[in-house]
Amino acid sequence: YWGTGLAVLVSLVYGVLGQPLVQFFTDKAAIIEQAKPFLIWVIIAPLANAPAFIWDGVYIGATQSKPMRNTLLIATFGVFLPVYFFTKPALGNHGLWLAFTAFMVARGIMLSAYAPSAIFGLVRQSEVNTSPKP
Repeated sequence: YWGTGLAVLVSLVYGVLGQPLVQFFTDKAAIIEQAKPFLIWVIIAPLANAPAFIWDGVYIGATQSKPMRNTLLIATFGVFLPVYFFTKPALGNHGLWLAFTAFMVARGIMLSAYAPSAIFGLVRQSEVNTSPKP
């Protein structure tokens, strides 16, 4: 709940203060204007990324790096690259943002799908191995 709550809070902050934050980093009018169309992606990013990052922490804590590697490879070659190369000609830099967002959402979904066997299966196995013997 904490990760999701913080993602919502950060997205709200970016939504309300996006342009002032850009102006904090630069006073160049041309750069500020170039950044404006991409603020929507900055608002979406915490919400799209939070599940994958939360699961990353769980998988790291459970020392289960193999599912993390597998989901990374599948999301890269099965989602990011196809979305990027399909949308980049029509959408330009928005295509890159879309591809990255789709990549992160795919990782979150796949890590959630792996969890019953890779994470919760370890918990059940641990309970079996540590239960008192009669």
